Formats: sequence, structure tokens, C-alpha cells
Amino acid sequence: MKIIILLLAIFLSFNKSINAQCNLSNERKQEIIDSLNSTNYWHRSDALEIIWNCKIIEAKEIIENRFWEIGPEYMVLNTLYDLGSDLTYQFAIAYYDSMQYEIDQLDLVNDPDSINWEVKRGYLELQVDAIEVLFKLNDFSKAYKVIELLDSYPEEPKNSSALSALAYMISGTPQYRERAIMEFENAVQSDAYSSWNRLNFLFILRENLGQETFPIAYNIFLQDTDQTVRRIVLGMLPSYTNENIPGLLKERLLLESDQSIAGSIIGTLIYHYGTPSNYNFIKEFAQSNPDPEFKHDILVSLKLFEPYKPDTISQVDLIRMLDTLQSFSQQCLSFNWIDSLLQTEINANIQVAKTFLSNGDSLGCAREIKAVSEKIDFEYKDTLNTTPEFVTLEGWQFLYNISQYILDRLPEPQANPNLLVNLKNSLGNQIEASN
Repeated sequence: MKIIILLLAIFLSFNKSINAQCNLSNERKQEIIDSLNSTNYWHRSDALEIIWNCKIIEAKEIIENRFWEIGPEYMVLNTLYDLGSDLTYQFAIAYYDSMQYEIDQLDLVNDPDSINWEVKRGYLELQVDAIEVLFKLNDFSKAYKVIELLDSYPEEPKNSSALSALAYMISGTPQYRERAIMEFENAVQSDAYSSWNRLNFLFILRENLGQETFPIAYNIFLQDTDQTVRRIVLGMLPSYTNENIPGLLKERLLLESDQSIAGSIIGTLIYHYGTPSNYNFIKEFAQSNPDPEFKHDILVSLKLFEPYKPDTISQVDLIRMLDTLQSFSQQCLSFNWIDSLLQTEINANIQVAKTFLSNGDSLGCAREIKAVSEKIDFEYKDTLNTTPEFVTLEGWQFLYNISQYILDRLPEPQANPNLLVNLKNSLGNQIEASN
């Protein structure tokens, strides 16, 4: 399943950029490592960021030896974690304790100045940075500090460090699971956060709650003020196993005012839920659309349509595809994309093919489906109407392509010299059976 193509492209582009920057010679690596000894804080910090992004393992020892002198401790901690340092836990605890010492020096009772509370919250945020590293090391004993930091922000937006750590608490702290879920459910629908933060919150919920997040995702698709967010979330919807999605998208298409979103809905419907019924709905939508350019674009896309082709098909999937072929032939008949006589003929072929397949006769199944494919292809291309049967472009798109998908996964049927295939060309001459 293709999911969130835009995000994937951004991710791959970012990784490509990082990989290009990290293609470092040994001399360049050593220069970066040597910069950790610079007397200039920013030089050290910049070097640390490169080491973190590029995972320069050769820097691990000097970072361990100069932990308190290099730069932002949260970055140093995360760098050590990513480099696999055995001292990461020890430094995380020490850093946490150092921040607790600073908090303990504040007199918040006798000197309850608001500045002191802000100072405490600053130290608490730094503690939570260390706590997140402890979470990665499976130590959740200090999770209550994350809640304390969250509670110090009564309104959105909540503290970013707290939310980052909170993601680990959904699965790591049963006592705080519901609170963590609630915070992300509130944040994901709040304009107080950036578009990308809202998307990240949705991904966190999806990762932890799975299919349960469909109502949240669909609501974001409907209501988010950022059209890019809406398109990305729309791309997520096919990953949900909710049978109501095609109907909901068709309802939305009729109400959608943003043409680019409408185009994305059409793409999702036709390529992820590409049934004859949905195809016909989109065709009727296009024909009634007042924008001639948009109408033209939709109709061109429909002419180029091919049903989704699975990468792999098991025996169970083959049976399901035969059922789909049978169902689609009935739908095509209802839209007058195939005549009733031909539909009856291929339906009989499909039924026999299913019997062959259920009895383990793949070759027999292939012969029947090949007959379906040939009949559909012949009638579609029979522009002189040499037979009373017919297949339109729409019927051919579904029935021929799906029969080919099935044949691709079955043995090649051999020609039967005694089999007379009753197919004629446009001049009325008999066409011999082919392999």
C-alpha cells in the first residue's frame, strides 16, 4: 500500500541530503572531532551536531571524557545514545541530578516570585530532556516529572520537550497511558502547534493506537486549516481497514471546495478503492463539474486507469481476486459496460476457474481465465461489431486487466489443438486458438 507519498519524498530527500553531508573523509572527520576541543562554544556545538547527524563513532571517547564541557547536554546525551555509549545512562542520571540540585536551591515558598517559577520550569525542561534518554534506555521511574512539566502549561501549546518524552509514555507507563493519549488527542487538533507538529502527533497516536485513530485522522482531514496536512492525512486513510472510507470520501468530494483536495480524493478513490461503482461515481462527478479544465483532467485520468496490481498474490488472494473479477463483471453489467450475454459467459468461466483452483488445478483455472481475457479483449477491439456482444473501455479496463493479473500468477495454459475458439476478426473470418 502506498502511504503518505509526500512525507516519504521529504524523508528520502532529507536523508539523501544528510547522507551527502556525511560522506566524510577521515581527515574531515578528524577535523570535526578536533573541533570538540575548541574554546569557541559554537564551534564545539556545530561539531557535535555533525557528529550526532553523521554518527561519527570515532568521536565517542572524547565526548565521554568531556561530557560537561562540549555543548548542550541534551545533544551530548542523545549523541552518546546514538553512538551506543555504555556511559549514556550514567550521564543521563548525573545530568538529571544536577538539574534537581538547581531546582532545590530555589526558594519557591518564601520568595514566590514568578521569575523563580519560570527558572524552575526551565530546569524541569532540561530534566525532561534527560528523562527522554532514560526512557529510550527503558527506565520510566521519573515519568512523573514529565507530567509535572505538562501541568505547568495549563493551555496549549504544551512544552515541546514534555510532548516529545510523552510519546514514550503511551506504551512505557500504564499509569500515565490515558493522560498521554489525551494530551496528543488535544494537541493534534490544535492550531497552537505547527502543521508538521500536528502531523507528528497523529503519527505517534497511529503508531500506538493503530486502527483506533481513524476518527481522529478523518476529522483532521475534514477540518485542518492546512491543505498540505489534509492531503497527507488523506494519503494515510487507505491504511485503515474501515469499510466506510470510500463512502465517506465520496460524500466529501461533493462538498469539497478546494479543487486540489478534490483531485486528491479522486486519486485516492480510484487507485485505492478502484471498483466499477467508484469509477462510475467519479465519471458522473466529472461530467457534471462546471470547470471544463478540471473535468477534462478527471476524464483523461479515468481513460488511463488500471486497477491496482498487487505485488504478490497467495492462493487465498487468487480466490479473492476471482471473486472480485466475478463481482466486477456484475457491476460492469449494471453500468452497461458489458452486454448480458457476454457477462453470463465469462461468469460461467470464472465459476469453473474457481472450482479448478479450489481442487488444486491451477492449469485448469488458467485456461478458464485466459478464455475470459480473450473474450473481453476481442469484444472491446471489435470496432465493426461483428458479434452482438460488446465491452466498453471501462469494462475492458477492469475485466481484462484483472484477468491478466490473475493469469500472471498461474501456469501458462498450453494450446489445445482440438479446441475451437469461436472468435472472428472484423471481416468475419475465424481466428485460430493461440497459446
